[in-house]
Formats: sequence, structure tokens, C-alpha cells
Amino acid sequence: MISSSVLDQGLILPNFLDTTAIIVGALTGAMHATRKGLDVLGVLMIAFATGVGGGLVRDLLLQNGEPALLLHPWYQLFACIGAVVGLFFAKDAARFNPVYEALDTFMIGAWVLLGCVKAQEDGLDPFPVIFVGTTAAIGGALIRDVLCHDPPALLRPGYLYTMAALAAAVTYVGLYAAGVPIALAQIAAMIAAILVRVVSVRYKIVSPSALIMSDAVMRKLHLNKL
Repeated sequence: MISSSVLDQGLILPNFLDTTAIIVGALTGAMHATRKGLDVLGVLMIAFATGVGGGLVRDLLLQNGEPALLLHPWYQLFACIGAVVGLFFAKDAARFNPVYEALDTFMIGAWVLLGCVKAQEDGLDPFPVIFVGTTAAIGGALIRDVLCHDPPALLRPGYLYTMAALAAAVTYVGLYAAGVPIALAQIAAMIAAILVRVVSVRYKIVSPSALIMSDAVMRKLHLNKL
């Protein structure tokens, strides 16, 4: 089991990253809800849920006391700020989509590490740590889509967001298990998430649908039999 003090000393993420991630998540959630044509309350609720969703899902999975959202009023405040800004400036904010995409890509690794470290503090084995870290990174978007009655975007064919989170979690846990200093393992995890996401978008690499993949496999098997 890894001691909490060791993890706290090795955690290289600045304290402002989690609040930044909450604001960015809430802002993008508000923009999504506005495009869906929801009313004022709907936009605010979706934005708030998107901003805090990742951390909330992480804490519910770990079941280690009250969720951080309920213990830190600042988290609630920052989620509200992102929600209100997104409500009133959604159309103007859309012009800055590249900035949000860059921040969101960077935050993938940050949320993964925050989830992995908390899971390690609870003494979980490597595979559960990877699961918690990955879920923490995608939880907000999943909650957003469920509330909007959309098929979860992260589970549909598209650019490799979930794979970027998984790559970061596997990189961190694998390097840590290999004895690499925790700071280096965290840096490598951040880089892994950014690389997977950027390469996916830059070269238009998307996850295939199950139907297309199964058809391709069946055709391959059929040709081999011939």
C-alpha cells in the first residue's frame, strides 16, 4: 500500500488545475446544453454537472467519505462560474473552441492523475487504479450526455478521448510499478494523454464502430477459408 504522504510529496500537479478543469468542464457543458436548446435552468444544471462530474464519479467509486465536491465550497463556486459564463456567452465563447480543446486535452492527464493518486491512497491494486483514473477523466462528459439524453459521445466512434485517458492511466501505473520516480511517471502520463489526443485529431484517427470492425473481421475470416 502506498502512503498518502509519499503521494502528496510526489504529486506535481499545481493546486489550481482541478479548479481550472471544473471551470472549463462547466463552460463546455453550458455550450453543449445551449446548442441542445435547453432552458436557463437546464443549461445551468448541465454545466454544473459536467464541471464536477469527473471528481464526483471518482469519489463515489472510491466510497472514501464525502465527495470532495461537498467538502470544498470553492469547487461548487467555480462550477457555478463556468456555468453562468457559458450561459450568457456561449455563442461568443464558441469562437475560442481551439483554446478549450487545448485545455481539455491537457486536463485529460490531470484528471487521470488526480483519480489514480486517490485510488492509490486507498490501497487499490493497479487495475482498479487505472479504472478509477480513466473514469475520473471522462465522468463529466458521460454525465452531460446522459442528462441530455444523448448516446455518450465518448462511447461512439470519434477522436480518441477515452483512449487518451486510458493511455495516461496505464503509463502512470506501469511506470510507478516499475520503480520510476512518481514525478517522472506523472509527467510521462500527461505526455501520453496529450500525444494520443493530438495525434488522433491531427491525423483524423478515430475509433471504429463495432459494426464496421465485426464486418471486417468476418470478411477476413471468409477470405482465409477460401
